[in-house]
Amino acid sequence: MSKFGYTWPQRPNEWHHLRAGTNVTIVKRNDQGADVISYPGLIVPTKAEAPWVEIEAIWTAGTVVQADLTFETGDVLREFFSWQHPFNAFALYSRWHELKGWYANVTLPSWVELRDNALIMVWQDLWLDVVATPGNAPVHLDDDELEDSGLTERDRDLFDAIIRARDELLILLESGSGPFSPSRF
Repeated sequence: MSKFGYTWPQRPNEWHHLRAGTNVTIVKRNDQGADVISYPGLIVPTKAEAPWVEIEAIWTAGTVVQADLTFETGDVLREFFSWQHPFNAFALYSRWHELKGWYANVTLPSWVELRDNALIMVWQDLWLDVVATPGNAPVHLDDDELEDSGLTERDRDLFDAIIRARDELLILLESGSGPFSPSRF
């Protein structure tokens, strides 16, 4: 059982292959485990403590607004993944490297797959997200989707673990701990 009160699924892991300068494909899966999106990234040196891995990617999906955070084509994402934490964190920078804010997802702990000698960083979304922009309080997203998921009836332990993971994420975000430092460049 994890510190979040839930035993997260164990996955085969190729985490030891993740080194700065290595290309990787990032794959997001939905709560059912189906691939939703994939895109290229580059593992970069990180100031975040282990087990965090930092990957740089470029936003290519046009303008998307989430709470007070606006993603625009050409923005730089510094994405943080951990095999121990049930969330990830994306620092969003303008193409001029100005911090625009943070987008964080409650997830299963990330894992790495090796396919045809290519590294795949996989994360499985578990509904809840948190957005934070400089000078503003964090905003919770998708609480209604979690409530509507039926998870409270199917797996109350997982539902409670998701809430605790979001709360832990908020504590780290508000304290600037873990992957949440003010600047990465």
